[in-house]
Amino acid sequence: MEAQHVPAAGGELWDLYDGRRRPLGKTHRRGLPLAPGEYHLVVEIWTVNRQGQILLTLRDPQKDAYPGLWEVTGGSALAGETSRRAACRELREETGLKAEEGELTLLYTSREPAVFRDIYLLRRDAPLESLTLQKGETADARWAAPEEFARLLREGRSIPQFQGRLDFLLEKGLLRP
Repeated sequence: MEAQHVPAAGGELWDLYDGRRRPLGKTHRRGLPLAPGEYHLVVEIWTVNRQGQILLTLRDPQKDAYPGLWEVTGGSALAGETSRRAACRELREETGLKAEEGELTLLYTSREPAVFRDIYLLRRDAPLESLTLQKGETADARWAAPEEFARLLREGRSIPQFQGRLDFLLEKGLLRP
């Protein structure tokens, strides 16, 4: 795919929450360990087109975590951002797609070690050549049918944690054209 690249963002500050997602009134610098009982917010955006295909991006091969693996769009909310605002920003930064907060459907929230993860669905058709990839973050993009995404997961070519979320979307019929 031929796509433009934009530079990745620098150091990040995150708002911190307790185990009930109540703000702790303090921020945390990315890369430092969180104290027990502290959480930050992560968003994940499953962009699905009219054919029921999922927009996947390839993580830059120089990334520390999961280099060169396929994923859906996502990342951490920055200090002061709402979940929906963070989702729109991550989508724009990593793919160039612009979405309004109201276009995102919150599917569910999971609490994981040190993370609250909000999973969103965005219905959007976009030609691959219209995407702008973020240098240092995303190296390629593709539309994948659910079966193809499942194959990438089985082959170890995608981040394993996406399997449960893919199963959920299929079970709920959210990937039907």
